[in-house]
Amino acid sequence: MRRHPHDLFVSYAPADELWVEEQLLPRLRMASLRVLTPADFAAGAPQLVNIERAVDQCRHTLAVMTPAWLAHAWNDFEALLASSSDPAGRQRRLIPLRLQPCDVPPRIAMLTPADFTNAERFEENMQRLLKGLGVRAQIFISAKR
Repeated sequence: MRRHPHDLFVSYAPADELWVEEQLLPRLRMASLRVLTPADFAAGAPQLVNIERAVDQCRHTLAVMTPAWLAHAWNDFEALLASSSDPAGRQRRLIPLRLQPCDVPPRIAMLTPADFTNAERFEENMQRLLKGLGVRAQIFISAKR
């Protein structure tokens, strides 16, 4: 079985960076998940190489789905790379996180998303996401406070 030095690569559109940085990443890191984001990409390396390394080095790619994510070509490439090594989705290499309602392509729509469209259910959905990532149930103080 393949070993990955990181648990999760978070794929998101630049327009969603604030939510990712302030809400999502603190919670993932509090759960002791080893997370990579585009902010960790090597300066000067080709974007293609950075994406390929990130997807390859992580057990999962978490795609923060919004209309902006769908419009960003690099995000599509990240999702394609993640799902190419797991076309049936059995290893959950690609995990869609629906942040805003949007029409996703069928190849992603076949995967059960972590649905974060209702901000009032953030805690419940975060626990569900963490459980899906293999993190034991934990009680956290919301990062929103």
